[in-house]
Amino acid sequence: MILGTQLPEWKQIIGRNKGNKEEVFFGKEDVYFLSKSCMSINLIINAYRKVKDQDRVFIWLPDYFCNQTISSFKEEWMEISYYPIDENLDPRWSVIREQSKKQRLDIFIFTHYFGKYHSSICNAKEICKMKGGILVEDCAHILYATGKVGKSGDFVLYSPHKQIPICDGAVLHCNKKDSNAAICNEMSKMYQSLKRAQSEDFWYIKKGIQKIIPIHRALTYYPGVHIGDVIEDFCEPKRISSEAYNILCGYTYEKFKRIAYIRRANVTTMNFIMKSLFPDIVPLIDATTDVPYLAVYSLEKYLDKKLITDELLKRDFTLLFWPDIPYDLEEDKEHAVAFALSENVIALPIHQGITPQKLIEKFYINFGQKRNKGRLFILQKLYLSLGEDLFKKVNNKNCEFKNRNIISNKTEVLRIEWTNDREKYQKVYHQVVFSNIPQDWDYGAIKERTEGWIAKRAIIKNGNNMEMGIVQILIKCKWGIKLVIRVNRGPLFLEEYDIPENHMKAMELVRSQFRLPVIYATQLEASSENLILLTRYKWKHWNIFGFGSGKINLYNKTEELLRKELDSKWRNQLISAEKKQVKIKFDFSKFMKILDIYEESQREKNFKGISRDILLLLKKASKLEILYIEIEEEIIAFDIFYVNDNFGLYLVGWNGPLGRKMYANNLLLYTEVVHLLERGIHWMELGGIDYIETEENARFKDGMKPKHYQLSGEFIKF
Repeated sequence: MILGTQLPEWKQIIGRNKGNKEEVFFGKEDVYFLSKSCMSINLIINAYRKVKDQDRVFIWLPDYFCNQTISSFKEEWMEISYYPIDENLDPRWSVIREQSKKQRLDIFIFTHYFGKYHSSICNAKEICKMKGGILVEDCAHILYATGKVGKSGDFVLYSPHKQIPICDGAVLHCNKKDSNAAICNEMSKMYQSLKRAQSEDFWYIKKGIQKIIPIHRALTYYPGVHIGDVIEDFCEPKRISSEAYNILCGYTYEKFKRIAYIRRANVTTMNFIMKSLFPDIVPLIDATTDVPYLAVYSLEKYLDKKLITDELLKRDFTLLFWPDIPYDLEEDKEHAVAFALSENVIALPIHQGITPQKLIEKFYINFGQKRNKGRLFILQKLYLSLGEDLFKKVNNKNCEFKNRNIISNKTEVLRIEWTNDREKYQKVYHQVVFSNIPQDWDYGAIKERTEGWIAKRAIIKNGNNMEMGIVQILIKCKWGIKLVIRVNRGPLFLEEYDIPENHMKAMELVRSQFRLPVIYATQLEASSENLILLTRYKWKHWNIFGFGSGKINLYNKTEELLRKELDSKWRNQLISAEKKQVKIKFDFSKFMKILDIYEESQREKNFKGISRDILLLLKKASKLEILYIEIEEEIIAFDIFYVNDNFGLYLVGWNGPLGRKMYANNLLLYTEVVHLLERGIHWMELGGIDYIETEENARFKDGMKPKHYQLSGEFIKF
């Protein structure tokens, strides 16, 4: 069984009192760190009451809301009204507008459920403005602000302790403006007087035990409507504990984005598994959610929901539910949807302590192998004895084992032919529709000269001696001993042979001939199907963060269409740059100076990038093109591209202060793309589009509206 929450690292458990003295990612201006979000709500309401000098405060909450949270902040003088939500977890605005005509509104709490942003918050803002109330944006299921998240509310709630391993921790952010300034000021005074929560030593001890023995408390899931108990569990507002704050300080923006990446990958994989098991199940969260809190599903299409949940529990899934519906709701028609959701919705953990491959192994491969080993043997015997046509009539079409094993027996036989003939290798390389640098012969030669790798190349052929593709491997040696093989974004196949199974067969042939550990940065795109295949071939995920980029299809396009497809803001910047009528230079006369500028930029911004030596050797191999703008003998911007017969690749881009001001990089990049178009080259790749490490650069490249792709990451096999 997979643990329901992420476990902390050992250094967080053992050294929690030392802490990281850097400023926490959430900042400190108009931000308050409390122990729990229920305390944040209580602080807002109390500050509002004092500023408005009211005996009672009228709070509107969604009916699909946690009963325990309400019990933790509710006081006798608070008047709570519940507004209904619909099947899409959005408020039913027609009912709310009618309700607003009759009832007083002081505080409206709007919830973004399970990490998914709901744009209808603009309606809540409108109603608060009309009624003179304040809007609280509940982002407790969202790890951090992205896009429009946290922009609408007067006050915004986050609960980082729900998604990162700290014993407590909530963040309250004030979007300070004239209308709520007095409440913000009062809240600041109240916050200063709050005590700090005590360290929960038992929590850290328990997490340490779970890291050694992954054990759960008893599951809390049960089928049916989940109604909260009548409890009085008021939590006096306290600041976040010192230990939790110290750990929270260690999380940078980049680290949060990595967590988000893993959670999105996990929810994609879990959705695939659940749909494979139960085709009529409805996922409510997918990878378009920036930071999924849980994988959430609706069982509304199933009459016997207990049958489904029992089957999931039998397969060792960790089932969760949220929320426990407020006990004081009447089961009338206004709240029928909340009760239906409570009965229909199930949730599963997809935190960053899990990997997609772990989910695949546990719930898709291993379970099926144990349960159906005998059946698979029978099916294969049937296929061999009856033949394909008769087998299809006898066997159910939807049998998963037919697809997994029998069809793979019909794929072509592969063999690899090692070669030292550059011309022969490059001929096949140039026939690949979308090739890449790491599989270029010249790139391997450069790695040999600069980093001491041994490069070997092979032509991949079928049983009829037809060329199917190529693969270039790099071998690392130490003291004359071959230690490891690296295959980077290969093998590459001609279009008609480019199927995942052939990639696996080629890699098995490589391994069988060298019998060394292989680090494999696959050219296969990230998908559950490809991960299943890699897992079946015993490849272990080494690095989940696969190379991501974008490519622009130039085939049969005109310059007019290319310009039209640009993002409007990016296009306007391009027009602004064109109006400057600066001269673009294409020569290599200033190449060494450009490399000096590039290296200085690497040091200043602390990024690795492509090395100077590799750029020099690519130039020597006539694989580089350079565009730059010079004003009064000062280079204000330059771009470096790798170009072959198939595609162009944006390698390096740099802007000085003046270049940024006049959008020179837009002009240089667009100019090169037009040149490739005129020369009949079909593809332009924009290099890495990485929103984790280089978000600003990624946004710039996305202005060209490329087709995104994400590779599956790096794997290892011994």
